[in-house]
Amino acid sequence: MPRTIWTTSWQPGPAGEPTGTEQVVVSVTEFVAHRRAGTVPVAVAGLRLRRTWPSTPGALGMWLWLDPNPVRPRSGSVAVWRSARDLTAFVARPDHRRIVRAHRDRGVTRSATWAETGPARPEEVLASALALLRGTRPWPGTGVDRRPGPNQRFKDRLDDLIDRRLLPDAAPGPSRPTGPRPAERTPRGRT
Repeated sequence: MPRTIWTTSWQPGPAGEPTGTEQVVVSVTEFVAHRRAGTVPVAVAGLRLRRTWPSTPGALGMWLWLDPNPVRPRSGSVAVWRSARDLTAFVARPDHRRIVRAHRDRGVTRSATWAETGPARPEEVLASALALLRGTRPWPGTGVDRRPGPNQRFKDRLDDLIDRRLLPDAAPGPSRPTGPRPAERTPRGRT
């Protein structure tokens, strides 16, 4: 029996609606919390991040999803991008990185990314992603070879690069408060 998956409505992005004739990049993420109570905070964080979607460069649209299975609830997103470069820029955004770091140790995350060519209307992209989430289509890298797929290796390298180049003074692990660093603050009355 196929799994029940609840989705939010399509949240359009600033890059416009997919025309159905262009190539787009689809990204599907799944988070499974170690404890059932861990699913809700991740879903709430996803809803907060969804509010920024209308101003996310290169975003065509997205859905958040939830599998309400009482034993093993899962949640995640299905996002449609104009290009892989736009997806990479989103993954590197500070607000996205804070969410990932804050919940990294609370569960297991996996993702799949692929290019969709030809008719890529939102409802067709969602149907393809739901097949993956329901288990009627295999996740990449989940066959006999159980090593992390190429997408996970890419994300690990990107995390490492960002940590070394952009956040050299940040300790790995949960995010730190945002805002200007002490050296960047200006005294009152000065500009």
